Amino acid sequence: MNGAHVELFSYCFYKTRLPVLQSQGALGSLTVGEYEPAIGRDVEPYFVLTYQHGEGQCPLEVDVVDTVCRIACLKSELEQAPELKEALESLGTLAELTEYMAVEIPRNQMEDSIKELATRLAE
Repeated sequence: MNGAHVELFSYCFYKTRLPVLQSQGALGSLTVGEYEPAIGRDVEPYFVLTYQHGEGQCPLEVDVVDTVCRIACLKSELEQAPELKEALESLGTLAELTEYMAVEIPRNQMEDSIKELATRLAE
């Protein structure tokens, strides 16, 4: 579902909750990137969290579809960071979406799941 309600939810989270998590140090090695609004119905609005690791960085696209939050990463990026794949799998089953792998979590668990991801990546 692409539309105003989803857009407002993801944008509000990006503008209000992510800065708080960042200031609290709860994002660990994840850095907050850009917000990408949706134009049309083919793409959902999303924001980027980037995982910094020894080999470089892996951008994660976080979007909301109805009552589900998806955290997605390019398959090629996950090959470079197996610890990221393992951390995402700890949140749920990774599903294949064309060139991406994504984990789906309930929208109301989005903040806790992002903090859990950051904690697992810090281990």
